[in-house]
Amino acid sequence: MKKIYMVICMFIGFNALVFSLEEQWLAAGFEFGNYFENESSREFTYLGSPGFNVNVYSFSKEKNIGMFFHFSFLFPVIEKNEKADFDYLAQYDWIFGPGFRYDISEKLKLHFGIGFEFMSPFDIRYTENSTDYSIYAMNLGLGGDAGFKFDFTEKIYIDVGLSVTYAFINFSTLCSYSSDKKNKNNVI
Repeated sequence: MKKIYMVICMFIGFNALVFSLEEQWLAAGFEFGNYFENESSREFTYLGSPGFNVNVYSFSKEKNIGMFFHFSFLFPVIEKNEKADFDYLAQYDWIFGPGFRYDISEKLKLHFGIGFEFMSPFDIRYTENSTDYSIYAMNLGLGGDAGFKFDFTEKIYIDVGLSVTYAFINFSTLCSYSSDKKNKNNVI
């Protein structure tokens, strides 16, 4: 896990150096994540998750291509699963890759980016047949971000958009605990 963070930080740092960034757009705000999962072993799962996000777009020397980075930290409050009642503490999502912009007018700009996605929930737990389970999962895939930026002044603007991800690689570990929490078994 530490290696993944190190690679991500090195990737972002290297690209910041290569692009010699001049213009950066930073937007932070509210996000509501809708996550759908259909897996044969767990059937259909839906998570509704309010939280916050940070978007950063960086462009070089009046060019319309640059880098983008999206980070969201969400707190699942709506969970629907046909087999078990999962208890989620939180989840986070990172997307990073090339970013693009198009000036519609002097004050209105369209931005979009596509890149690699990394998502991991914190502390997933559920109980089945008086046995407690905890799951550690990590999802990898592709993600995209698109939106509009309206400039009120040079430094103050509003940014509205949509982020979409599709995870196609999943790593997970399932641990079971006895009812007295003394015996731990790695199931997967």
